[in-house]
Amino acid sequence: MRRLLGLVLAAAVLAATLTATLTATGVAAQDWPTKPIRILTGFQAGGPTDAIARILGDHFARVWGQPVVAEAKPGAGGNVAADLTARAAPDGYTLHVNSAAIAIFYPALYEKLSYDPVKDLVAIGVVTRTPLILETSMAFPPNDFAEFVALMRRDGAKFNYGSPGIGTTVHLAAELLKSRLGIQSTHIAYRGAAPFGEALLKNEVQWGIDPIGNAVIHKGKYKLHAVAAARRVEEFPDVPIFAELGHVDLEIYTAHALFAPAGLPPALVERISAETIRALRDPASVERLRRVGLYAAPMTPAETTRYFAAERDRWVPLIKANNIRAE
Repeated sequence: MRRLLGLVLAAAVLAATLTATLTATGVAAQDWPTKPIRILTGFQAGGPTDAIARILGDHFARVWGQPVVAEAKPGAGGNVAADLTARAAPDGYTLHVNSAAIAIFYPALYEKLSYDPVKDLVAIGVVTRTPLILETSMAFPPNDFAEFVALMRRDGAKFNYGSPGIGTTVHLAAELLKSRLGIQSTHIAYRGAAPFGEALLKNEVQWGIDPIGNAVIHKGKYKLHAVAAARRVEEFPDVPIFAELGHVDLEIYTAHALFAPAGLPPALVERISAETIRALRDPASVERLRRVGLYAAPMTPAETTRYFAAERDRWVPLIKANNIRAE
């Protein structure tokens, strides 16, 4: 009887403690924020991640009544900012916009990371998914996808393709295309999208797969052959999608997501997620994103988890099969 009484008392204490913890968390989430919020970005100011952070920051500031500052922390393919986020207090005052790749295939791509993208970060949600497009230099002979495939299957090893860096989504997309088409070509990695774009303009590399936004910036300066999307895009309505060309499995997007330090209370995760989705459904925000070549595609935390898992199943085997490693 005494032992039973002890167990009952212990259970009561545990229940009271849990209730108090949940109540305190709820109060904290309700009162938050009481000071400025910073959104760290993984790449240079002026790029896609910076644009997303500023668009979200403007909305958050209006709704929550606190300043929201975008801070660029470039370096190591976005890993510097991700590491800083992982080490920050999980109190909602440090958020992070980065390529979704850090949570999808970076663990397979980098031999060592200073943080664990799965354990040390919580994904608030995917915020954008932008389709990629197959483009070639104006000096490259093929004028359509069929001619591109025919030439590459015959003489592909003679030609180069470029990317903004080893292990980027653009690089992996080109590797996937090579695998699907059974072609050979030499990869040349550049330090960012701008030098890669210039190399394509100069025919230093003959082809590449690029986000739609970059093709818009250089409209009329590349030959465009196929869009890796579910449907044709309004920017290039005359360019077919891969599915129309007989390749239904070549639907590829570059995605960005909003992260926070692991341990962020679930109530805050849900609150920030709900406001993020609301921001990205605002026509003004959608238009601002499209002006920099991004497509709003907000997801809940649960949807994001499923998306990340599906993308890992797609890209990690490709990385391992081709022994792709980033420095």
